[in-house]
Amino acid sequence: EAIGGYLPLEKVYSFEPTAGISPEDQKYVIGAQANLWTEYIPTFSQVEYMVMPRMAALSEVLWSPAEQKNYKSFTHRLVGHFKMLDFLKVNYSKAVFDVNYFVYPNSGSEGVAFELNTAYEGGVIHYTDDGSEPKLQSPVYNGRIPLGQSANIKAAVFDGQFKRGRDFSQVFKLNFATGKEIILKDVPHEEYCRGGGFSLLNGVIGNLPWNGSDWLGWSGKNLDATIDLSRPVTFTKVSVDVLQDEASWIYLPASVEGLVSDDGLSFKSLKKISSSEIKPGQTLITLIL
Repeated sequence: EAIGGYLPLEKVYSFEPTAGISPEDQKYVIGAQANLWTEYIPTFSQVEYMVMPRMAALSEVLWSPAEQKNYKSFTHRLVGHFKMLDFLKVNYSKAVFDVNYFVYPNSGSEGVAFELNTAYEGGVIHYTDDGSEPKLQSPVYNGRIPLGQSANIKAAVFDGQFKRGRDFSQVFKLNFATGKEIILKDVPHEEYCRGGGFSLLNGVIGNLPWNGSDWLGWSGKNLDATIDLSRPVTFTKVSVDVLQDEASWIYLPASVEGLVSDDGLSFKSLKKISSSEIKPGQTLITLIL
């Protein structure tokens, strides 16, 4: 848990203290500071984790002319800096070695496509698609990869012979609707709209804890989504993940209904589940047809 949202190392390094300040007033900027709010930080060890190596990135920003900054060079030198932090037994974050992913519709075909990247520009990403541990002998990631069936993607950053950081893992569960066109009658609430309608059909199941994951939320309006399957299909159930977190003012739906159409104009209701049939704590609602 943290206050203020996720702050990647590269975002810290991109900070310019005098950005947006007129040239004649820039002379009044004599330094900068970084604040760490500790309401959700119970130990000093976690303070170290939140500060390091962000402190190193900000230090270089403030000590270097903007034209001399080089993030790739910084991440290379940071590996040496980590050795000093290890010697000092500092509990620093290794998130710079993390693998991140992005999902896209798989243009012109079924399923989706995904991309991997890492903030550590000196590393090479190796990955597997069967859930096995990524090793140096695993395939090298070289660009966007299409997925036409369910898969368990795992990946890690390697620097030479050494694995850096944590293994990345993401399960993709594909179905008839994955990657298809979706139309939302009303846009989600601005606080819960990450990824838009595509995040409902990207093959990624809603995760818990939910903070920062691809959940959509509506306030005062219904979720009314129309999915174009592009061809006639035979299916036996429709499922939707729902979230309940009343401490965050997130509630289960009053009802869930599934409808079908052959022409996109006239719809037939298949089944409707009322609020009384939705159990507290339920995350997956399935309409058995």
